Amino acid sequence: MSRLAGVVFTTVLAIAPVPAAAQGVAFQVGRMFDDGGWTSFGVRWVRPVIGPIAAEVGGIYLRAPASRGAGLFGGTLDASLFRGGAPGVYAVAGVAGGFGTGGSDGLWNGWSAGLGYEISPISFLSLAVEGRWRELAPTRRGGPEISFRLGANLGRQPKAPLPGAVLPPLASAAAPPTTAPSPDPRPSSPSAPVALAMPTVRGRPLRRADADSLVREVVRTSQDAMGTRYQFGGRGAAGEGFDCSGLIQFAYATHGVSLPRVSHDQARQGREVGRRADRLLPGDILTFSSDGGPITHVGLYIGEGQFIHSASKGVQVSRLALSDPQGKWWFMRWIGARRIVE
Repeated sequence: MSRLAGVVFTTVLAIAPVPAAAQGVAFQVGRMFDDGGWTSFGVRWVRPVIGPIAAEVGGIYLRAPASRGAGLFGGTLDASLFRGGAPGVYAVAGVAGGFGTGGSDGLWNGWSAGLGYEISPISFLSLAVEGRWRELAPTRRGGPEISFRLGANLGRQPKAPLPGAVLPPLASAAAPPTTAPSPDPRPSSPSAPVALAMPTVRGRPLRRADADSLVREVVRTSQDAMGTRYQFGGRGAAGEGFDCSGLIQFAYATHGVSLPRVSHDQARQGREVGRRADRLLPGDILTFSSDGGPITHVGLYIGEGQFIHSASKGVQVSRLALSDPQGKWWFMRWIGARRIVE
C-alpha cells in the first residue's frame, strides 16, 4: 500500500507546476466503519492542475469512537480525476499523516482511494458524496468510509447552455478537412515572405483591408497541421508538436500577425465577441476554462460550429454542440471568443 501512496505523491507533485484553473475550498465530514466507527472532518484547498486532474491539500481530524478527546490530527494530499466542471462520477485517491492525541496512536500515516458523485445546485457551490477505502498505519486499521462534501468555487463559472441548445450553422471561410493527414503532418513554411503586421492589443483588433483573405489563409495554415502531435510548449518549429496556443500563434504569425505565446494572454487580444454562436466568424480565437476560472485552452474557429485546436490527441477539429460527445465537453467549458483581424 505504501507503493500506492508513493504513486499519488509523485503524480501530484509532477503536475503541480502546471498553470491551473479556478481554485476553491471544500469541507468534508465522513464516517469510517472500523473499530466502532471513526468520524472524520476535513478542510481542503482545491487546485485543478491539468485537464480533468485536480490536486487538494488540507487538514483532517479523525475522532475515535466512544473516547472523549482521543483522535488523529494530520494533513492530506489528494488527487482527483473528473471532479468539477460538470455533475457526475469522479475518482479520488490520497495520502495522509500526522499525530494522535488522547491515547491514540503517536505518529500515523495512511492512504485512501475511491469514487464519488458530484452535483452543482448553483454555479459556485458543489455537493458530493464519496465512498473510499481508508487504511491507517501503524495499527493497520482499515475499512470503508462514506463522506459528504461541500465545495465552494472561487473562480468565475461559464454560463450553462440552455437544454437542447445547438449551435446554428455558420458561414465558413474554409471547410474542415475530410481526408486523413499526410504521413508527414508537420506544418509547412510560407512559400514567400510576408509583411509583418502590428500585433493586436486587448480590446482592439487588427484592421486590414484584406481581412477575409488573410483569415482564410490563417485557417488553412492551421488545417495543414492536422495530425501533428501535442507537445507542451510546442510551437511547430524544427519538427516540434504544438500546444493549443502554439498552434494559433504559428497560424497567425505565418501570415504576419503577431500574437502572445500563452493562451491566457491570447485571450486578451483583439476584440471580445462573447459567448454568442451567431456572432462567431472563422479566425476567431475561442477561449475555454476547465473549471470556470482563468483560461486554460484556446482554439481557432473555422466555421460551421467547428474549431481546430491542439489537445491530447494532437491537432484536431472539434465541434461545439451538445449532440456531440466530445463537443459537449468543450461547449460546457466555452468562455467566449476574441476577434483578431477585422
